Amino acid sequence: MKFSYLAAAGVLAASIALPGATALADTSDYTQTPPNVAGIQQTRPLATPATPAVGGTSLPVTGGDLAELAAIGVVATGAGTVLVRRSRRPRDVQ
Repeated sequence: MKFSYLAAAGVLAASIALPGATALADTSDYTQTPPNVAGIQQTRPLATPATPAVGGTSLPVTGGDLAELAAIGVVATGAGTVLVRRSRRPRDVQ
């Protein structure tokens, strides 16, 4: 029993210590200036202004219906509560 606690403590200590060791292993020097890379200067064509769509003046509907998601959550919580209560109900012993 003590070996399992010792093994669990060793795994926990290793999971905490090893990421720090790998982070400190970085040997790059940020004090030097980066190399100058010669490249081709590219230009973009000017964007044309967007024309407004003809028709509706309301905003488009995006995302999900929040009321439906809330109702699904309430139903799922209620069903889970009923299932747990039924499984904990004492049985009649005859």
